[in-house]
Amino acid sequence: MARRRPSALQAKEQKQKKIAAGLAIVLVAVLAIQVPKLMKQLDQHAPPEEVAAPAPAAQTPAAAAATTAASAPVQLQRFSRLRLKDPFAALVQLAAPAPAAQSPAAPAPKPKPRRRPKPVTAAKPATGTVPFTAKLPPPNAAVVRMNGKKQTVLVGDGFPAANPLFRLVALGDKSIRIGVFGGSFTSGDPTIRLAAGKKVTLANEADGSRYVLELVALTTTAATPAPGGGAAAPTGGAGAATTASR
Repeated sequence: MARRRPSALQAKEQKQKKIAAGLAIVLVAVLAIQVPKLMKQLDQHAPPEEVAAPAPAAQTPAAAAATTAASAPVQLQRFSRLRLKDPFAALVQLAAPAPAAQSPAAPAPKPKPRRRPKPVTAAKPATGTVPFTAKLPPPNAAVVRMNGKKQTVLVGDGFPAANPLFRLVALGDKSIRIGVFGGSFTSGDPTIRLAAGKKVTLANEADGSRYVLELVALTTTAATPAPGGGAAAPTGGAGAATTASR
């Protein structure tokens, strides 16, 4: 019998099988060449192999516990050799800032030289005339000239001394004020002003007597009590009127 011709589909499958077989042969050839080279490169970079320790024989539970306890320090010792690191330390160290330029210190003040005290010398005794000044007390009296006779009269006292008719009331700068004992002036004024160097004539209308008064000066004197503890009463009597004339 004659053979059947393969169909188109079978021919295509056969063709693909031949191509796959050829590619497999090429792949095997490439691997045969490249694998030894790759293994040599790995052998150059790989660390030396450690000799494998023989497998331990079967141990009892007590021996196994002892072995575990003995191996614990070894493990801890290996851990203790690790380098410790501070977890809070900064990984990046910043450069310290350069110190600021300091200004030159001010020079210390020079101590002031102390003054030497002057030597105390003994005071020399005073000799001859030694002038001095003293504040005089204010005047408390007046020198009055009455009908040509002078008399020193204190403020508040009467004059003339033998028969007081007038009273020294107050002192001014260069004047005095006088009043009448037991009476008044016809002008109605209780006192009149008598200036220094000016003459004033006082006329008594009751008996017609006249008294010429003049202020000589103001002075300071000690008070002297009048005889009998007070001034004598005026002869003119109470209510006598006196006229002042210049």
